[in-house]
Amino acid sequence: MADAQQLLEQVTKNNMQCIILRACIGNLVFPGVSLSPSTKAKVQAFKDDLQQCIDQLIAQREWLGNLVKQIPDGESQLVLQLRYGLLDNATKKMPWLDIPPIINYELETAYRRHRTGIDYLNEILEKEGIPEWHVGENATSKN
Repeated sequence: MADAQQLLEQVTKNNMQCIILRACIGNLVFPGVSLSPSTKAKVQAFKDDLQQCIDQLIAQREWLGNLVKQIPDGESQLVLQLRYGLLDNATKKMPWLDIPPIINYELETAYRRHRTGIDYLNEILEKEGIPEWHVGENATSKN
C-alpha cells in the first residue's frame, strides 16, 4: 500500500499537471488554418482525453483532501492542507518556513504536527484503502 506522504506528494504533482494540461487544451487552436473534419474530430478527441485526465487528477485531489479532513487533530490537518496545497485553489506545496506564521507555532511544532497528520492519514488509508486510479504513472491500486 502507498504511504500517505507519497500520496500527498503525488497530489502536489497532480496539481501542476492539471495546470499544464489546461494550458495544452487552451493552446490547441490553429488560427488561419482550415482543418478537415476528420482532423477537427481528432483534435477534439485529444482535447476530450486531456480533459478526462484533468478530471481524474482533480478527483484524486478531492478524494485525498476529504481523507485529510477526517484527521481528528485539526492542527495536524491544517498543516497537511497547507503543506500539500489542499486548501482552496492552492496548486503548490507551501514552503515549511511559511507555515509557522499561519498556525502560530514554531517550525519544529509544524514538523511534529505534520508527522502526526501523516500517521493519522496512514491509519485512515489502512481502513478505507486506496481506489484504483487510471492516470499514467499516478496509478495506484487497492491492496
